[in-house]
Amino acid sequence: MNQHLFSKEAAEYLRICTDTLMAEQAAGRLIGFKIGGRWRFDVRDLDQYIEDKRRDAHMKAASVASPGNKKPMRTSQQPSNVRWYPGFKIEEACAK
Repeated sequence: MNQHLFSKEAAEYLRICTDTLMAEQAAGRLIGFKIGGRWRFDVRDLDQYIEDKRRDAHMKAASVASPGNKKPMRTSQQPSNVRWYPGFKIEEACAK
């Protein structure tokens, strides 16, 4: 039997806020449907969303860890509005 959750329940299931849940649905990354003016989400779709996020994180981590990625920018190539300190970057706009 399919289990459907209302938006608040679905957000709690994913441990995200309702606004994030609805933004993900609006962007097409999460499947939801309306019945009687209330959004509902199938638990299987929520589980698939979690799996997709997990897979994306693994792929991103693998691409960052692989050798041959971009070399760090030289000082002359860095954007002028960014100051670089050991381990930190602070934008001038934030410093004002």
